[in-house]
Amino acid sequence: RRADGLLALDISGDSLDMRDMLDNLFGGEGLVGDEDEAETEAEEDLSVQTITSGRVSRLLAHDGVTLEDARFSLRQAGDHLAAMHLDANLNGAGFSLRLRTDPQGGGRRRLRLVSGDGGATLRGLDLYPHIVGGDLRVQADVAPIGAPLRISGRVTGGDYRIANAPGFARLLSLASLSGIAALLTQQGIHFQMLELPFEMTPAEIRLLDGGMSGTSLGLTLRGSIDTAAEQADLRGSLVPSYVLNSMLGHIPLLGDLIVGREGEGIFGVTFRISGPVDDTTIDANPLAVLTPGILRRLTEFGGTPFGGTPSGGTTSGGAPPAGAEAETATEKP
Repeated sequence: RRADGLLALDISGDSLDMRDMLDNLFGGEGLVGDEDEAETEAEEDLSVQTITSGRVSRLLAHDGVTLEDARFSLRQAGDHLAAMHLDANLNGAGFSLRLRTDPQGGGRRRLRLVSGDGGATLRGLDLYPHIVGGDLRVQADVAPIGAPLRISGRVTGGDYRIANAPGFARLLSLASLSGIAALLTQQGIHFQMLELPFEMTPAEIRLLDGGMSGTSLGLTLRGSIDTAAEQADLRGSLVPSYVLNSMLGHIPLLGDLIVGREGEGIFGVTFRISGPVDDTTIDANPLAVLTPGILRRLTEFGGTPFGGTPSGGTTSGGAPPAGAEAETATEKP
């Protein structure tokens, strides 16, 4: 124990399994705790703090991903993670993870992740296995220790490929984009940009008008995943030939009219993914590819032309607009 009362632990060795710690960190349990813990926070002695630091040759993550030459330090208050840093090499690229308390934020914590191999990072975190390469950045604000779990932030990245993704292939096929879908089983579909704002609570993950774009395809995505009920309600647009398709969107006034929402092109295919997360239903509207942007907003699943709340409904959930059933393709995996 140090002179300031902190309990300090030092770890060194050849390898260390970090999978449980990463699951807790990115699942939220290690940041704030579950609802039962939140009710008894006042009774827990958060003044008991522990610092664990070390350097190991290999940190083991999920799916066989290994972080090499890792240097780390974690500071815990009670059972909760107050601060941490982790630096390592990942497939020859840099990897950095930081969590710190904002001195001006009333106990709010800031999370930052930067990786030179986004695909390996997502596999290592057991989040998504079908991205190859690319850079990845996550910046988020985390609620103070003792407050209900709430994380809000943004995921950004670029220069990555999506490959061998069966669910994505089904969506592209339903959207009558089978030529692009064939790329998934070959070299993959290349994307130059990813931007995904999000909010997370114990009951829900909300995706807030995210998107990704490449030469052959663009995609917008928004919606929610009810983690308690394990139900998804996601919707967006696929934009084929993204670069050419979106060029007219840069024309003042006219571009806004014919494109509609930022990140969409002149023509695009609307889609919806809904139902149980392990058995989702995919709906696509192939005829929307023939519809200029602002008119396409009228045929979105539960959408409105200017992004407002559908008449008599809400912005999440709900059925496709009247008459849309005849124009949609549906598949249940």
